[in-house]
Amino acid sequence: MNLKKYLANLKEGLDWDNRSKLNKFLTIFFLILLVSSIIATIYIIENPKQTEYFTEFYILGQTGKAYDYPTNLFTDQNGTVIIGVVNREGKEMNYTVEIYLVNATYNDENITENITNDTYGTNSIIINNITILDKFDNILLSPKPIVVEGNWSSQWETPYTININKSGNYQLWFLLFKNETYKNDSETQKIYHGINNDILSLKLNIEVKKSYMWG
Repeated sequence: MNLKKYLANLKEGLDWDNRSKLNKFLTIFFLILLVSSIIATIYIIENPKQTEYFTEFYILGQTGKAYDYPTNLFTDQNGTVIIGVVNREGKEMNYTVEIYLVNATYNDENITENITNDTYGTNSIIINNITILDKFDNILLSPKPIVVEGNWSSQWETPYTININKSGNYQLWFLLFKNETYKNDSETQKIYHGINNDILSLKLNIEVKKSYMWG
């Protein structure tokens, strides 16, 4: 369609020449307002205001997917996971990741553990032994906006290899500390903070069987 002809027909349909100056002004004003509203709506959809602030903390299997975790191993067999952190806190954050191997048992009765004068419900979990395996300190991350459309992307990731030389049933805990919060607590306190969701934590239940080598 010829643009000039289209505009001429539109002008004639609006009876533009016979309109008063005030009427013309109001028509142009409302057209500008309509276009501005459309542009503003598109901008808000494409650039939503962040109202929630949080941290993404995750572990993946060795293939980079959220499955195929090394939950069944033999003694001295390596298992690999990928640890990841994404900062959605709206400000720069300094993270610490600590990894613990925990031997715990479950009791039929409700158990509480008194730690630094605070009472923690443990959901009948009794911690028998804790060993710190590794620590990733000073993970300084700038904030990343929330992804509404498009592909999600990682920010900080590192592979981690597990090797346990004694058979048994274990809990492998990954604890994430934001800035200095809870970092100076005891190992037992930290595990209970994870159990009670005071900090971000992830847990793998691992069964380790004795490996028999035949000559």
